[in-house]
Amino acid sequence: MLFDFESRQFILAHPDLNTTNLFIDPSTYEITCIIDWECASTIPMESFYVVPHLPDTRGPLEDHLRSVFLSAFDHYYAGGNGRRDSNALSLLRNFEVIWAFNKLVQRDAGTYFHYAVQVFLGWKIGDNWVASL
Repeated sequence: MLFDFESRQFILAHPDLNTTNLFIDPSTYEITCIIDWECASTIPMESFYVVPHLPDTRGPLEDHLRSVFLSAFDHYYAGGNGRRDSNALSLLRNFEVIWAFNKLVQRDAGTYFHYAVQVFLGWKIGDNWVASL
């Protein structure tokens, strides 16, 4: 699936999607219900171009889980199936910056606030931004 970033699509986002808000059928492992929608909103589709931060959507993904996801994503978009979506690949390469920006703008960084600031400002004004204060 190639994405059209000129479409200006907005998608419904659940900001607290974690294992405590999912009901799963134990016999089929299918999701049967999602609860806790009071903070849901629409956001640009590009905001979803982040590596999933499970089990905690507020925190960064552990390194080994990040590498598994990136490997699968790279295989799908740049692998032998003939698909190549440079927009998707470039957005995902900047996933941590996108995650940090989303957390800061949505005021949802929680205990990861300082980490999100460090990631975003490191990208925006360089890795030595602390020294410039």
